Amino acid sequence: MRTRIQLLGVYFSVFVLLFLATCSFLSLNSVAEDWPGFLKDAQHTGYSTSSAPDDVEVLWTYNTSGAVISSPAVADSKVYVGSNDGHLYALDLDNGDFLWKFKTNGPVDSSPLVDGNTVYVGSDDRNLYAVDEDTGNKIWNFPTLSQIKTSPTLWKARIFIGSDDTRLYAIDPVTGDKIWDYKTGNIVQNSAAAWGNSVLIGGCDGKLVNLDIYTGVENWKYDTGGNFITTSPTIYNDRIYIANNEPRMFSVDLDTGEELWSYPLGDIAASSPVIGYGNIYFGCKDGKVKALDAETGDLVWEFETNGGVDASPSIADEKVYIGSSDGSFYALNASDGELVWSYPIGGEIKSSAAISDGIVIVGSSSNTIYAFHQAPPNDNNQNGNGDNGGTTNGDTQTDGGIFGEATTLILGGVLIVILIVIILIAIIVSKSRKKNIKEKE
Repeated sequence: MRTRIQLLGVYFSVFVLLFLATCSFLSLNSVAEDWPGFLKDAQHTGYSTSSAPDDVEVLWTYNTSGAVISSPAVADSKVYVGSNDGHLYALDLDNGDFLWKFKTNGPVDSSPLVDGNTVYVGSDDRNLYAVDEDTGNKIWNFPTLSQIKTSPTLWKARIFIGSDDTRLYAIDPVTGDKIWDYKTGNIVQNSAAAWGNSVLIGGCDGKLVNLDIYTGVENWKYDTGGNFITTSPTIYNDRIYIANNEPRMFSVDLDTGEELWSYPLGDIAASSPVIGYGNIYFGCKDGKVKALDAETGDLVWEFETNGGVDASPSIADEKVYIGSSDGSFYALNASDGELVWSYPIGGEIKSSAAISDGIVIVGSSSNTIYAFHQAPPNDNNQNGNGDNGGTTNGDTQTDGGIFGEATTLILGGVLIVILIVIILIAIIVSKSRKKNIKEKE
């Protein structure tokens, strides 16, 4: 009798543990993947594992008092974005409700970066600011000698920011103190990328420089042959991708600075390349969005918009999301470049989209921030032809998308099946033990 009770206790414990594990798994997979800064990470890959809309519907819009060149960041279900009205805004991800704004003394083209409880952003007033993410109160500011158009990059407890004063700065993220600075040959309007012990900057002097993140000492310098570098660097698999004004796109070895390949472009690429599915994706001022094989540099596909493309793309769910100066925001199939949908925002789009929890957020020179999500089945507002259901100044329309819903359901179902199998085994073992006891008797 005691043995049977012990066995039942073991089976019950296993049941409880698996049940709790299943609940924890489902809970964890319902958390949105953040997009904490420009092109998501310090390597500027621009890639998210979030779901993303196949058929578009406006979730919400929010109007600022100036053009939104800044690219949004998303963290802890909040959206952070700068405006040319001189403010950094914090909005609710799900409904666009206004949370707070922080005033600088110049336009904020810089894209914010969120880490922990702090938001970092540059301004044309020459300062890099650290702001409390919950209250919008200033923590510290770091002054440079000219306007800041670049976006901050965080890597190994250092904030990297470039300024039109021709310098790249490494700054302590807690105190705002300068750790080191590096002087380039011209203004710095491209954001730094980092990996390992290296930080990469492509300046307006046409040079790509690899610096030691701890000392700021040059590891190597690569001359692209152009007058200036037009994109921020992207790092993936020990390769750097960057374009200049010749115009050409380059792949350079991260460790040595050796050129691996270059590809001639029809026009300048001010759109920084992002990477996913074995390709790099970017736009050009001739209105074309291109995909090149990341390994070889061969053209995979190109898609033509009706205006120049200065915005950098974002990738999720096998789609490439990018805006154009023709006023439309596009979703393209990542494998072949076919149009999935487009939406007429109006005004030039130089902001790059942030993608989180199935929601795509982007800004426009029409002073408006748009949030898109998946349209309901058989919805008439697909492919940009329907009514804009969102309202200005952050009014709510509907709830956001669901992150990883299919994966969550499948794996959750697997855990439940395992649980049922264990219970059945327990019953069989129990019956077998009863039979053995009777036979002995």
